[in-house]
Amino acid sequence: MLYLSFQKRDGTYIDKNFYISAVGNPDKVVNLIFRVRRKYSGYMWMECQGKIHIDQSKGRKCLILAGRERPMYELVRKEIVQATDITSGPEFWAKSTLTGLFLHVTPTSEEVVGFSADALEGAAIYQYVGDNNVRDITRALELVKEGRIVDLHHTMQNNKGDYIPVFSTFYIGDV
Repeated sequence: MLYLSFQKRDGTYIDKNFYISAVGNPDKVVNLIFRVRRKYSGYMWMECQGKIHIDQSKGRKCLILAGRERPMYELVRKEIVQATDITSGPEFWAKSTLTGLFLHVTPTSEEVVGFSADALEGAAIYQYVGDNNVRDITRALELVKEGRIVDLHHTMQNNKGDYIPVFSTFYIGDV
């Protein structure tokens, strides 16, 4: 088990206590997604990939990572209120990148698709939609990049391997 703390030069913490499960296997690739607060313009999301390096002489562990900023958008409350096709019943919300990578998922995802929020976070929506819906999801994400709101009926795989019908609304927000 390895806990990481990210600290700025002035001593304040950016984010802390990331759990890495690959400590026992230094050849395993580590994926990290974390949020960093900018000085003037809010937050940015970083997606990093790398490996754990263990210094044999001192037993120290460190991560060697390469990463890039991921654009993240903010949902405007007015868009939720004006939505017309919101159905009653179980629902979950997800914050994702424009390429479909889940960054945050509400815990109610377990009621809808049977997967916990932790299982969905860091995964792409394409891993869970039916093959016949991949093109629809891709088109919806392209339309969202143009600033449009997209309502889409499609299927998602649940934890039992079955595809269940779901209704998704894709929103864009401010960068």
